[in-house]
Amino acid sequence: MILHIIFIAIYIFLDNILGLEPEFINAAIIVHCTIALLGVLNRNRRIFQPLTVFYFSGIIASSGNIVVIGQSGIEKSSMNAYMIASYLPEASSIWAIGVSFIFIGYEFFSTRSFPSLRLDVSRELAVKMFSVVLFISVFVQQIIFYLSFLGSVSKLLYLIGTIGILFYARLWAVTNDRKFMTYGFILLVIQTYSAFQTSYLRSELLLPTAIMFAGYFAGKGSVKALFSYRIVPFVIIFSVFIASFGTLGRYRARFSDVFAKEYAQANSYVTIKNSFEDEDENQGTFLERSAIMAQLSNCVKLTKQKGFYEGSVSAAVAYALIPRFLWPEKPLVQLGSWFAVEIGTATIGDNGRANNSINMTIMGEFYVDFGWLGVVIGCFLFGGIIRMLWNSVEFESSPYNIIGVLFGGYVLLYSFGIGADLQLLVTYASTYLMLFTIKKVIVSYF
Repeated sequence: MILHIIFIAIYIFLDNILGLEPEFINAAIIVHCTIALLGVLNRNRRIFQPLTVFYFSGIIASSGNIVVIGQSGIEKSSMNAYMIASYLPEASSIWAIGVSFIFIGYEFFSTRSFPSLRLDVSRELAVKMFSVVLFISVFVQQIIFYLSFLGSVSKLLYLIGTIGILFYARLWAVTNDRKFMTYGFILLVIQTYSAFQTSYLRSELLLPTAIMFAGYFAGKGSVKALFSYRIVPFVIIFSVFIASFGTLGRYRARFSDVFAKEYAQANSYVTIKNSFEDEDENQGTFLERSAIMAQLSNCVKLTKQKGFYEGSVSAAVAYALIPRFLWPEKPLVQLGSWFAVEIGTATIGDNGRANNSINMTIMGEFYVDFGWLGVVIGCFLFGGIIRMLWNSVEFESSPYNIIGVLFGGYVLLYSFGIGADLQLLVTYASTYLMLFTIKKVIVSYF
């Protein structure tokens, strides 16, 4: 925690005293997160937890910030064309202070927890469960179509196959049972194939492999495992993904076309390119897509033009917690659409919906509502809530901790989303309450 406090002082010094360019503040964040991450590795602590994902996310987002700040005025990437150069210094400070207080909040609440979600199953049941997980993975689209009225339950079903990879990969690493290895790889193939056929987000192509990586090395429980030959296949896959990130952006929801035609049949490239020539040629590199300066600079712009919103923006998050069966007419919570319309990058169509959605980021939303006090207190509490949720899953207690692994994987997946907005807390809360209820029912009746 002392490290984070020292770097907060450094950020204030760089901005207010030296008046350095925002690139230096983002470079300092990279140094900050790298030192903190190396500290975790040096202590050989359990590295697969939300805090280490926060550190990694901070490094990636700050690197992206430096890239897009360097492009300011060039409009090299259309996705960051709405970034406002004059507000980049304050935006960088909001990012630096906000992410630091998320770290501090996470560590401050280290001994606190929500009620436990731990529920262990036997090895035999873990084996039998695979057929259920496999069925859901294969037919998830059809299942969700009929169960969409269940809200969060249907969203969780969508992740069953992905979390199943984590569960069986971890069991494989702990038990060295090749049966679990087979289960994990079968789910990996199914989830990756599904992403090629239906996904719009490029990250979903890599997600199954990343989850396999996390599950296996979390099961090994040692930093040394990360420096063995076993990591080589994952490094190759991640490298290929990042190298092809820009190309994949031109074929959203048609990724299979890219690999089946562009790469497998090189002569077909011109045909494919011409068939999609009306699309934007520059969808942004991996780092550009990870940057958040455009959002934060517009958060600053809003407060300069209209003042702070005094909680009215985040108020929607509160009523989002009310179940829809208790309030059937509850309006949709669409903070990203509201933000896009408010900053002038979206319009409302005839159907009453915006044609664009942009996340404000966690710290950006707190700043829009309450200014710097909101950034400090809000990010501190956000980090604390994530820590309490993580403690409740008892992730390291047992590889057979089925509900703990399910929600733990869920939290880890979305911990990379500190650039999202406060709707993330609604997602966490509804999923936690649902799984806690399921646990109580199982314990009470079985």
